[in-house]
This record gives sequence, structure tokens and C-alpha cells, in this order.
Amino acid sequence: MNAFNPASIKELLEYENKPCVSLYMPAAEKGTDTRQSPVRLKNLLAQAQEQLIVNYADQQKNMADEFSQAHGLVDNSLFWLHQKKGFVLFMAPGLFRYYRVHIPLKIRCTVGNAFNIKPLLALFTQKDRYYILALSQKSVRFYEAAAGDIAEREIPGLMRSIEELQKYEVREKQLQLYVMPTVPGTGVVGHGHATDMDGKEIKKHVSEFVKNVVSDVENYLQADRTPVLLCAEPFMHYLVTEHKPGFELMKEAVLVNPTHLDAEQILQRSGDIIQKNLADRTRTTLDRLAALMDTGWTIQNAEEIIPRAEEGRIETLFIDPDQPVWGFWNRDGGLIQIHEQPLDTDQDLSDLAVLQTLLHGGQVYAVPTGAIRPGSMAAILRY
Repeated sequence: MNAFNPASIKELLEYENKPCVSLYMPAAEKGTDTRQSPVRLKNLLAQAQEQLIVNYADQQKNMADEFSQAHGLVDNSLFWLHQKKGFVLFMAPGLFRYYRVHIPLKIRCTVGNAFNIKPLLALFTQKDRYYILALSQKSVRFYEAAAGDIAEREIPGLMRSIEELQKYEVREKQLQLYVMPTVPGTGVVGHGHATDMDGKEIKKHVSEFVKNVVSDVENYLQADRTPVLLCAEPFMHYLVTEHKPGFELMKEAVLVNPTHLDAEQILQRSGDIIQKNLADRTRTTLDRLAALMDTGWTIQNAEEIIPRAEEGRIETLFIDPDQPVWGFWNRDGGLIQIHEQPLDTDQDLSDLAVLQTLLHGGQVYAVPTGAIRPGSMAAILRY
């Protein structure tokens, strides 16, 4: 299944067939706990069918195919062996989408006139995107991670192991043997070298290797200030920091030899550090929002935020994922109506604000209840 991304949000928010079923649950990534996941989904499907009977009795038959596919997942034991921390399923007449996500999710069942995407907003904070440099003497890999997914990036000329440095040094020494003058009567160059290295030489050798890797990453990233998380043993971490990288290296690191870890294992080990990093950056951005209040660069009501988001004027959007903003927006007339309780034609306007902000390259932060007052939405403007 494809990763959940802004295009996924757009599809779900613009889908017109109703009713819309949104099911959320935690998932076990390995071990005996994987047996609980199909049971959770089975229970959620039962809850959804009960809500359909109560609120959409005349349309229940229109979703028979989708429920059949869902029960097929319940019965597929192999399917549950390949999960991430969270699992979400969206269904409507003619639509069936499921996603594995690398964030923990609470059990939740929503049946209504629109899909509930709020629990997934943590996937779209700008600072959820980061790089991972997995570094050891035997292996060098560079990854991009975002929204719980990870993919290796190719860096042209990146030194892949310390053996490549050794091969380079051998070539250099062969060149020296060719061009250096010989000592009269001996036929050899006037300096030599030992094939074995002592402790100081080994450290210098490894340090030179790390210096080359750091330089390659610097040249590749240039002005890209996306945070880089290092996965390496403590000694290698020390050497990287000693060389003072020009890129945005995170202070904390995954201190383990990554040689025998695959991409998903490295991603899992980075989770706690990334969440802390994101929390710190969220607090910093909220402080910036507070400092800009009453300067004309912030807005705090849906009536202003929705059209500004569609115009691409929102730099940073803050929303409370637990507080829906029910209403209706008439694009043609520019009319926005907000209701305390949802009407049949309403949608959660904060979802719409998120979509438009993301589509125009803005940042979105999901913040705790009470972090933005008054209301449950706020934004910093680009202009």
C-alpha cells in the first residue's frame, strides 16, 4: 500500500460518496502481539456496522464489497506480520484504502459524511522529515525519512566503507613510488611505511574516513537544513562531531553499530529521538506564534484561515486534532458558516485548512488542547 501523503488527504476530503468509515488502531510490528491486530479490526468493523444500521440503514448495502474486503484482511494472517505501529482503514461506497503508519494510534471508529483524518496529522509536520546517516567502518548509508517511511538516497561519490579509503591510499602510495627519486644504489624510494598500524595510526585512519564521509554529505546537502540523525557507535559519533559538520546534525544520536541493521530497524530505533526533537521544535514555533500575536502576521479563526490557506498565504498552521471545526464553505460566494454541531452538509474545516496548507508547501503542527487560545486553529502568514 502507498504511503499516506497530501494526495491521500485530497482524495479522502474530496470523495463524495457517503457514508465514510474511518477506523484507527495500534498494530504490533512483530511477535505474538501480531495476533491481536486482526481481532481489533474485527471489533472495529462490528462497531462500524452498528453505526451504519443506526445512522445510514438505507445505505448499508452499498458498502457490502468494502466490508467484504476488510474481513478478508482480518482472515489474512500473513498480512499482519508486516505492520508498523499504527493501522488505519478508510471505506466508503466504491473506496477502500488502508495504510500502515509509523506512529501509534488509538482505537477509534468514525462513521459520518466525511472521513476523519485528524489522527494522522502528526505525519505531516514539516519537522517530521529528516535524514539518517548510518555510519560504520564497514558500511555508509544515507536515508530520507518522513511520515513513518524511509528510503535510501544515493549520494554521488559517497565513500561506502573504510576499505575505499584504504584503496585510495594504496593508489596514492603507488603513485609516490613511481614519481619519487630513488636512493642511489638501492633502487627504492627514500622513505618507507609499515604495513601494520598502531593505535594512534588507526584512530587517524578512521578519522580521515569519517572526515571524507562528512564532506561528501555536506557537498550533497548544500543549503538543505533538514535535520540529520546519526546512527553510529559512540566512537564514530565522537569523530563526526569532532569534524563539526556543516549540515544540521541532531544533538542526540542512535548509538549503535548500524552495519547489520536494515532501513526499517534503523527507523524504529530513531523514533523516540525524532519525537523529542519534534516536540522541542513545536514548542519553539508556538513561542514564535505568541510573539507575533497582534502584529498582523497571525490569524486565529476559520473564516480567515480557510481562504488564506487556499491562496497559499499560510506559512505555518496550528490545529488541535481533538477539536473539529464543523462548517460549510461556499467557494464561489466566499461564504463560510461555522456550526457548533455538525449539519448533514458540514465537514471539518480544519481538515480543509491542513490540506490547502500542505499543498502550498506550508508547515502544519498538531498541538495539544489549550495550546492555541482562543479557538482550535491559528496560523502564521507568509505575507
